[in-house]
Amino acid sequence: MLLKDMQAALDRVKELEQNNTRLEREERTFHANCEKLKGEVHALRTENNNMRTEVLGYTRELDKLRREARTEAYKSEKRLDDMRLENLRLRAESKDNRRQLDECQMRLETRAMERDPGGRIPRILINRPLNLTPTRKQSEEPAVAKPPPAIVDLVDLSSRRINALEEEIELLEEKLRTTSAEVSSAQLEVKERDLEIMRLNSEQERRGDKNNESGRVLYGTDPVARLNDQVDYLHERSESLEKECQEQRAQFQKEKEELHRRWVQTENERV
Repeated sequence: MLLKDMQAALDRVKELEQNNTRLEREERTFHANCEKLKGEVHALRTENNNMRTEVLGYTRELDKLRREARTEAYKSEKRLDDMRLENLRLRAESKDNRRQLDECQMRLETRAMERDPGGRIPRILINRPLNLTPTRKQSEEPAVAKPPPAIVDLVDLSSRRINALEEEIELLEEKLRTTSAEVSSAQLEVKERDLEIMRLNSEQERRGDKNNESGRVLYGTDPVARLNDQVDYLHERSESLEKECQEQRAQFQKEKEELHRRWVQTENERV
């Protein structure tokens, strides 16, 4: 009986030793797996921190682009207002030139009547083309003194000059409307770019897996370059429109000075 108990105890001890050995082996395997998982967690945390840093950099860069785009839109609106004021000024100058030409024509008619009371210079309207063909009633009347050709040529030339200036003003107005449409289009592009920036930020925040490296290249760098190209295009287009407006303004000023010079020359010849 005692031998059986001792045999049972020895078997139990052997079984416990085997179980202890198995548990120690499983414990070592568990610790090894834990160390491996800790390394993976550390790598994921490092990648997550790098992603956060990169997203913050993209956000700052996109905010900078947004501020630059808004600044360009503000400058475009300011230039548009300046062009409108310049258009009003050109219209006022055109009216003033028309008034001076009317006064000059009245003085020439008055002086011609003083020199030749029997003759009469027909009133030439600036707004209508010249019609110097005599009517039937005038052809039946006896021949009277005709207006000096120089005066008629001056009035005709002045009328053509004014019509040319009015056409240039209409062209400037058309370009002004085109510029307004382009400014509106630029503002719409800025709004669309803001939406694109918000979408990119949301996508960068949602992407947290290991495949995010290619996603950052696809959704981060290319859109930023595209936005930079759009800002450069808007800046170049604004400079081109401003340069074209200055050229038209210089051309109008040149025409006005030429008209004033001819008027002064006519006054000197009359005196």
